[in-house]
Amino acid sequence: MDWKHIFGDEEPAEVFRYFSMISEIPRRSGDLRRISDFLLAFGCDLGLESRQDGALNVIIEKNASPDYEDEEPLILQAHMDMVCEQNQGTGHDFASDSIELVREGDRIRAKGTSLGADNGLGVAFIMAVLADGTLPHPAIEAVFTADEETDMAGAWALNLGALRGRTLVNLDAPAVTICGSGEMEVAMRFVPELVPVRRGWKF
Repeated sequence: MDWKHIFGDEEPAEVFRYFSMISEIPRRSGDLRRISDFLLAFGCDLGLESRQDGALNVIIEKNASPDYEDEEPLILQAHMDMVCEQNQGTGHDFASDSIELVREGDRIRAKGTSLGADNGLGVAFIMAVLADGTLPHPAIEAVFTADEETDMAGAWALNLGALRGRTLVNLDAPAVTICGSGEMEVAMRFVPELVPVRRGWKF
């Protein structure tokens, strides 16, 4: 995929370049070996301490830049998997096909499928930070988790004791929020009551 053809001179260029790269890798929930191995190799190629756990989470550590060695480490987190939806008749196979990016004016979409910006852009932003040799920063622990879109298996399996940082920035939302570290799952059982739809009602 020619990422420059899609994104042109848009900034941050490196973020868009990495997003284009991971868009070529199928990454449906429960089938993340390829993207996980890709991120592990990415960190190793940069000469950074990189590891992969049994849940296919990937953690990449980058030392603090000069004058930031005494600052607390910062955790940057994004999930690898994407929502896999497609238009009727598209025939896309999320197990093997790349996401085809399309530009329309100032918008980027995928051809016939979900785009994967959730959370592909978060992954791409973190990759750009890890690769940037000019950005001043404290020690960074980049955490790429698995299966967020289904059962949070990656987050549940993560060895939190192996992380030094106590501040985490999650790049899975378009807004800046403050939140606690926790999750709640609710299972509901009920007997539905069916009622006729009013004439003329449209969904």
